[in-house]
Formats: sequence, C-alpha cells, structure tokens
Amino acid sequence: MSVIFQKVGSASSVLSHQRPSNRGPEWEESLGRVQEEEVEERGGSPESVGSKAESLTQEHEQQGAATESDDFEDEFDQGNKSSEMMTEAHSRLYNFKHGMPHIYYISTHLVLPLMTLIGMAFLFGGILAKIEMKGEIESNDALSRNVFLKYMKHIADRQSIYSSMANTSVQCLVNAIGDEAMEKAFPDNLIQTTENIQECAFKSAKHRFPITEPLAFLVASEAALTFNWMNCWGENTIGDENATRIWLQNVGLNEQDNCDQQLGRYLHRFGNDFERRKNQTGIPSERIFLFKDLMLDLVHQSSGSRGCEVHIAGGALFWFTIFTTIGYGNTAPESDEGRFLVCTAGFLTIVLFLALNNTAAQVWKNLFEHYFHKLNLSFLIRGPLSVLFWLTMTFLWMLVLASVVMAYQMGRYGDARPLKDLYWFSFVTVTTVGFGDIHVRHEEFTGCDMFHLPLLVLVGFNFLGIFAEKSIDLYNDYFPEQHGYADILEERRSGKGPNPMPLSAQLMGVTAVAEC
Repeated sequence: MSVIFQKVGSASSVLSHQRPSNRGPEWEESLGRVQEEEVEERGGSPESVGSKAESLTQEHEQQGAATESDDFEDEFDQGNKSSEMMTEAHSRLYNFKHGMPHIYYISTHLVLPLMTLIGMAFLFGGILAKIEMKGEIESNDALSRNVFLKYMKHIADRQSIYSSMANTSVQCLVNAIGDEAMEKAFPDNLIQTTENIQECAFKSAKHRFPITEPLAFLVASEAALTFNWMNCWGENTIGDENATRIWLQNVGLNEQDNCDQQLGRYLHRFGNDFERRKNQTGIPSERIFLFKDLMLDLVHQSSGSRGCEVHIAGGALFWFTIFTTIGYGNTAPESDEGRFLVCTAGFLTIVLFLALNNTAAQVWKNLFEHYFHKLNLSFLIRGPLSVLFWLTMTFLWMLVLASVVMAYQMGRYGDARPLKDLYWFSFVTVTTVGFGDIHVRHEEFTGCDMFHLPLLVLVGFNFLGIFAEKSIDLYNDYFPEQHGYADILEERRSGKGPNPMPLSAQLMGVTAVAEC
C-alpha cells in the first residue's frame, strides 16, 4: 500500500510540474480524497491509480485557462477603451493647440502658472497665518494689558484725589462750625448735609482732574498692536457701523483706516472682557482697587481677541513675498512651526516660482515677437533696440503698478503716498530688493486683492526676465563663439586643438595659420 501511495504522489507531482496553475488548498484537499477513493475502488492496483486524479486535474486546468482568458480579455478591452479615450483627448488638445495657439499658450503657460502661484500663496499663507495667530494674540494682549494697568493706576490716583478733596472739605466745615454747633443748627439732616458736601467736592475734583475714558487713554498711549495674521472684524461690540465711525472719531482714530478700526475694536473688547470678569466677582468698581492682587489677575485673564479670525489674505500676501524673494521685512514668523514651514514649503515654492516665471516670460516674448513679425518690426526681436524696448516696457510697467497702488491706498484709507514714493515701491518690488520702507499693509488686504496687485508684480517679473534674456543675446552677438569655452578646454586636453597663431602672423593680418 505504501508503494502505491508513493506512485500516486509521484504521478501527481509530475502533473503539477507539467501544468502550472493557480491551485489552492481546497483543490489540493479534493485531489487527495479522489486519490484515496480510487485506490480503495481499484483494490490497490497501481496501473489504475491516478486516472480520476488526472481527469480532475485536466478539468481544473481547463477552467483556470478559461478564467485567465476571460480576465485577459476584460483587461485588454479596458486597456483599449482607456487608450482610445487618451488618444481622443490628445487629439482634441492637439487640434486646440494648433488651431488657436495664442489662447492655448496664454491659458496653459501664462494664466495657469500665475494662478498656481496665487493658489499656493493662499494655501501655505493660510496655514502660516493660523500658526502665527496665537502668538500675535498673546503679543496684542500683553500690550493691551500693560496699557490697561496704567489706566487702572490712573483711575486709582484720581480716586484718591477725589476722596482726599471731599474729606478735606467736610473736615474743614466741621472744624469751622464745631460739632456741637453743627448738631444744633442741623439736628435732623446732618448726615445728609455731610454727604451733599462730599458729593459737591467729588464733582469739583472730577471737573478739575477728569478721569479719561478707558479707550481714549489706551489710544493715546499708542499701543503698537498688529493685525498681520488675524482679522478682528467678526464682532462689533461698539454698535452699528455709523455709531462706530463716530465713536472712532471721538477717540482720535481714522474711521476709514482698517488698522485704526481694528485697534479700537480690539481695545474695546479687552475693556469689555475685563468689566465682564469684574462683574462676576460682585465687587463694586470703587472698591476693586482695594483688592490689588484680584485686579491684576482679572487684567491678566482678559483678552481682546473675541471675534477675531485667521487673516488668510494677510498670510497669502506674506507667502507671496516669500516665494518671490521680495521679503519686505515688515513681519516674519516667530514660532518654530512657522519658521519650519517657511524653510520647507517656502523653499519648494521659490524653486517652483523660478520655473513657472520663466515659462510665463517665454509666452510673453513669443507673443510680442509674433506681432513684431507681422508688423515688420524685426529690429525689435534681436539687437540693441530689442533690449531698449523691454527695458522701457519694464519701467513703464512699474509706473502702472505704482498707479494701481495709489488708487488702492486712496480707496482703502482715503489717502495715498505721492506717486514718486509709490514708483520707488514698485522698483524695489519688481527688482525683488524689498527694502520694506514702503509696503502693502496686511491689515486692509483682502482675498480679492491677491488677484490684481500680486498679478501685476508677477507680470513685471516676466518683463524683467525678458529684458535680461535680450541683454544676454546682445552680448552673445558681440562676442560670438562657434566653439564654447568647455569645447576649447576639451580640445586642449585631448591635444586635437589648433596651435596658437604666431605673433608675426597676427601683425601681418593673417587670419589663420595651420600648423600640424
């Protein structure tokens, strides 16, 4: 019996080596059962062992081959469909490209790269603003807290003056009349008379030493709050917009200046937050100064950030100055996370900007040169006049940018710098010098502004790049080289280069001397 099973095993192993298949454990188990049944039926005859196993194996192989064939046909059909779709898409793109080349290249190689850069500015600038907003809130609250503590000390000083003046007036009256005389003259309303005298003294003291309103005091202190990473327009705690403008005028702020409006609202919310916390203690305002430690705790817990949101547009503007390498320096990330984001994503966007800016510049150049050919202005395609043309275009575009920035400032806060200052701003921006003495403030910058001011700057970069390319072409025209520097050095190393021209031949005007 053991010999029979060995033969069956060898037969099945031969079959398995002859026919590769994807047999699983279930098939192996069924094959074993068939072999055992066949051995029992045949009475252990070695000649008949393996017939059922072989038929089962053939049947399984046929089913596997059919399945594999069906799978291959399905994959082939899907591949044909996808390739046909790709071919059709390529055909349409090819027809569009050659049928309307101006529209194709302007949309795919000019508009799309510029929009990609603007989109990346929104993405990474918004992330950076969210990271840096916490630090800016802490900084603004610290400045507000210091000023508010000065105001509280101011109130305490005034309150002590009022109390001393009122008590002095009552004491002088008592000393002049005498306690007994006063009691005889005013037996019924002595207490009321004393309180009236004190109240009169308080009013006189307040008239001579008035208590400044909290916000007016905070504004007068010129607290340098910043709103680069957050926008505090979410909640108006002062009143409606008309009342807010009047209120801002009364405290000496410009109602058209976004920075002044946010400053006023932030400080107002800080004061309201302090009042809310103070009222929760149940201590009257005139007695709060008796609890100095409690008052300090309330001030340190107060914040003016209620209603403030992430300033995505401000972050996008900052990220634009990163990948264009302008770097005005008016603000910078202070957190470790923000600096890490600039060092990683900022570096990648700088590289991407250089590549996309070069692509967009080539579209501008080809578009202009196409119309130069049609207008028979070939002298503007190459040569000194082409360099002069693109230099003029660059400086004229700076003038356009300066005019747009002037209109932008007039519309945002009712005033603008002189045109000469804004032209200086345009120059240091397009040339990426970025001194930072004049810059677009983040406070009034909106998301819509990213689609005109930065785009104008990017076009200025394109014109400047074309001017640089034309200058290099002009230089190469004056110093033509059939063999480059690397080629000459390679010839000298290999010993195949021509020998130097003799001095006598140079003096005689011989143009070439061949010496082997």
